[in-house]
Amino acid sequence: DKGIVHRDLKPENIFLTGGGRVKILDFGLATAGFADGETDNDDLATMTNITAPGTVLGTVNYMSPEQVRGQTTDNRSDLFSFGSVLYEMIASARPFQQETAAETMTAILKEEPAELATLVVDVPPAVIAIIRRCLEKEPSERFHSAHDLAFSLEALSGSSVTTGTAAALTDVAGPRRRPQPVTVALLVLLGMLLGATATWFLRPAAEPGAVARYTHLSSRRGIVTNARFTGSDGSAIYSATWDGEPVQLFPASPGNITSGPLNIGEAHLFSISTDGELALSLDRRYTLGFETLGTLAVAQAGGAAPRAILEDVMAADWAPDGRTMAVAHQVDGVVRLEYPIGTVIYESPGWIGIVRVSPDGEQVAFTDCPIRGDNVSRVRIVDRSSTLADLDIQGAWGLAWAPDGQYVYGSHGANLSRQRIGQEAELVSEFPASVNLLDIDDAGRFLINAGTMRRETYVQSVNSTEMNLSWRSWSTPRYLSADGGLVIFEEGNEYNEDGYAIYQRNTDGSAPQQLAYGVTMAVAPDLQRVAVYQRPFQDDGELLILPTGAGKIVKLPLGGLQLTYDDGNWVTEAGDNGNEGLLLTAALGDEVPRLYFLPLDGTASHPVTPADMSLAHNGHIVSNDGRRIIVNPAEVAPVEFALDGTGPTPLPGFESLDLPLRFDQDGTHVYVQRMNALPAQIFRIDLGTGERVLWRELSPADPAGITAVDRVQISADGSVQVYSIRRQLVALQIIEGLR
Repeated sequence: DKGIVHRDLKPENIFLTGGGRVKILDFGLATAGFADGETDNDDLATMTNITAPGTVLGTVNYMSPEQVRGQTTDNRSDLFSFGSVLYEMIASARPFQQETAAETMTAILKEEPAELATLVVDVPPAVIAIIRRCLEKEPSERFHSAHDLAFSLEALSGSSVTTGTAAALTDVAGPRRRPQPVTVALLVLLGMLLGATATWFLRPAAEPGAVARYTHLSSRRGIVTNARFTGSDGSAIYSATWDGEPVQLFPASPGNITSGPLNIGEAHLFSISTDGELALSLDRRYTLGFETLGTLAVAQAGGAAPRAILEDVMAADWAPDGRTMAVAHQVDGVVRLEYPIGTVIYESPGWIGIVRVSPDGEQVAFTDCPIRGDNVSRVRIVDRSSTLADLDIQGAWGLAWAPDGQYVYGSHGANLSRQRIGQEAELVSEFPASVNLLDIDDAGRFLINAGTMRRETYVQSVNSTEMNLSWRSWSTPRYLSADGGLVIFEEGNEYNEDGYAIYQRNTDGSAPQQLAYGVTMAVAPDLQRVAVYQRPFQDDGELLILPTGAGKIVKLPLGGLQLTYDDGNWVTEAGDNGNEGLLLTAALGDEVPRLYFLPLDGTASHPVTPADMSLAHNGHIVSNDGRRIIVNPAEVAPVEFALDGTGPTPLPGFESLDLPLRFDQDGTHVYVQRMNALPAQIFRIDLGTGERVLWRELSPADPAGITAVDRVQISADGSVQVYSIRRQLVALQIIEGLR
């Protein structure tokens, strides 16, 4: 708060006195300025220890990336050092320790520390999330202040922590209990960081403020896929996959967070009726990005085996009558909102992620996602007569009605908001970690997931060990060069109005280069151009051809086509009558999505696949000579077309769950991924004989929290594979005290 940046926070400078007081010593490298690191000329005269830009100061093992670069530092630099100290306290190892100082500095700039969960048993996921956020490379991705960090630590301990003296470490709200060692470490360091100077350290402790109360309902490491309250005491049933095991249903209640699964088998929870009947998803599988499909089934919590009701269901929710349901149902590639089942009240241009029936049973709130596989959405409400209303809240990570039906609550990232129809949205709370809103009970308690969700990208080659190529928290590989040397990827949590940040990066792990913002549709084989769809979530989206180096930007007219899936191919001159162009999935008017060839010379596009063929979201690939297209229809085996639309021709050896990835360098074999398998199974199919050989199995060593292995990219000779995984590590919690 006083603008002091210590710049040398490390264990040697932190002292714990015999009286239990924490002190920071050695302010020899400290600067005094503003908490946000900004100054003007009038302030320079009153500042001390001003260091010239480019000067590297600090202790190597605990430096922030901006210190390593000799850049300006602010309070967030000390937060990075705080994360390094806390990591070492828990792991007994420094996060970036290398053999030499130069190698350590390089690690701070470019590498991620070893996952704490692999070094220490039973570290709470929320602790890991706090440390990871402190150790973000970009200052803007860290906590913005010690107060934000305090909020996160208070949520962990269930306590209200004051600033200043040792009293802040012991005088906590709520029942007295013996703190766990990790909690003690967190509170000691919190008191240390909030008391940044000796003067502030000696201030009397403030009275604890009122905070929301948190109750944990889970303790293992992995994913809670959904949960619903079952009783007035906070009891719940949730579906989860722990430590890489299959998804199962578990009961939980405050004070009893460890229990065996219900005797139902593998199932994901959709909803629980007023009579206690479970709506479940069986054989639930990720089809593209966040999209899932499964068979809707019903069962009693302690009764007979589930009874199947409806196939190809994305989401479902019981109505308050306990007899009818609203479902997001995919039929012939189109996602429909049905309420009750069989009565269509809305058709989505993309897909539907979450469905929640209002307490009076008259309306359905849902998330409408315009781009297949992407959970960027708008929250909409529709009644039984198909009358629509749009809300301003975001609900990609959770949606629920208030018990009285007056508000719809939505969670997105770290924010929880609410809104009445016709009124402005309100921010309810902002959390230090991602929050998934799952349910609200009649007592106003919120059932949430809190933790981290990341998309990590890995590269694996024949002659080297696997390397994590992730840049930030949501790295999505979109294209791998034929020789396996360069990958183009997107960062899903770095975006502006044009779309996501697009980068290119060598697969040796060197620093990436940002190309543009948008959605990557296709890449030229010579790597000199990339087709980018900008403003994909708005009505004025446009398709651009961007140079990866110097060159001009070309806008490509779509001629009324609406791009539907973020999967395309670049067809070279050997294609349609020598024309170079793009093969894209798009819809014209009310047609179902088809594959279209869009020439780069601006001439009219033409369809390649017939109007009566439902397409899978991805898996459409073009041969090296541009003359053959392997098309991936929905729910049946891939087939072959020519670019002029001739086909389909059956392909020997292909199966319905095969996702085509790439032709090999000779054009005689195709690499395919067997969908819904963990680890991912990659086969190589001979196009002449149909012989299929298991080529690779892909998955990181740590299986905890992995929902899918996807976006697999393979070099032409098969020697290099790049793929991404989605990993979610969360804790199921009840929050009381929110409005």
